[in-house]
This record gives sequence, structure tokens and C-alpha cells, in this order.
Amino acid sequence: MSNRALLAFRAVAELGVALLAACNRLRLPGMPNPFVVGVHEPMREELSLKSPVVSGTIPPGLDGLYLKMGANPVRQTTRGHDWFLGDGMVHGLAIEAGRALWYRNRWIGSRKAAAALGRPAAPGPRRGGNDTVNTNVVGIGGRVFAVVEAGSFPVELSRSLEEQRYNPFDGTLAGSFTGHPHLDPLTGETHAIAYDGRVWDSVCQTASERDP
Repeated sequence: MSNRALLAFRAVAELGVALLAACNRLRLPGMPNPFVVGVHEPMREELSLKSPVVSGTIPPGLDGLYLKMGANPVRQTTRGHDWFLGDGMVHGLAIEAGRALWYRNRWIGSRKAAAALGRPAAPGPRRGGNDTVNTNVVGIGGRVFAVVEAGSFPVELSRSLEEQRYNPFDGTLAGSFTGHPHLDPLTGETHAIAYDGRVWDSVCQTASERDP
């Protein structure tokens, strides 16, 4: 079997498995989609909270930003929805000297999410037709990036989370990136092993500039 035929077969098989999983979720009797209820229920608005109330004590040695992100669909989902496919949302908590300064959550401005929200998409170059970024948010080289596994270019975020731009690491990233890069504590370099979701037989390794 040629490489092109093998890739086509794998793509069809992957789609078939995804459709089968979605059909199985649709068959759950009288149950909502498990990926949009309970702790997985999407947030429906963007918040900006100043001096949020803290229950307990924040260690005074913690200073900076606590950031997380995940899939948070803008539109209402069907029972066949898969949690890996939702629009990205980043959450941020600013901490200083044992105090919580602010909390904010912001959708990543992909074309699809921005259209649903009725506002312009985030600027910057795209890679391919799917620009959803929803896997992780990481610090690289003193900057903040939202990243996705094996797909779109990363999105650079301001520390306030109010500004965002698609940024292939200042033009140095030619292909996809990983959602799980790792910092080398000895050298300060961030390493990543990445693959393309559409190419099943190759990986690449990258290393970033050192963190300051």
C-alpha cells in the first residue's frame, strides 16, 4: 500500500472511530452529554473580577499568574459533542504577596469562536483551516502562549489576557506544535516533540530560547 493510500485509510478509520463514539453518546438513555455537565459545564461569559474573595490562605511566596485553559464551546452543543473539539478558553488568576489581584477568563479568538461571539477574530497568521487553540497555556521565553496539540499555530497572550495574536514564534515555527512542551530546569530551554494531526508517520523536535 502506498504512503498516500495508507494516510487516506488512516484518516477514514479515524473519522469512523470518532463517529462511532459520537453515536454511542447519542444512545445514552435520558442523559445529557457527559462532556458538558458537572465540572465540564462550559462557562457562558467572560468575567473580569477585581480582588476576588479567597477562602483560606495564599502562601505569600506565590507571586505571578496562575493560568489554565481548556475546551469551552461558545455555542450550545449536541449530545454527540467531543470535549477535545470545543473552543479554547484561558483562565487567569493574578497573585501577589498572598493576595488575589484579579481573575479573568477569555475565549481564544479563533475564526469560529469570534463569529459566534460577534466580534473580530484574533489577528496573526493561520496554519490550515482549523485555528482552534484549546489544549494548554505555557510560558516560553518570558512570554505567554496558548497552544494546541498537533494543529494550529500558538496564540500569544498579554499578561492581562486582554490582547492575543496568533504567533508562530516570530516566524520560526513552520508546522504544528505540541500542547505539552517541557522546560529544562538546567538550561532554561523549552523542548517540544510535535506532530501534525494529519501526518501519522513523522515527528519533529524543537527547542526555544532560554527563559530569562
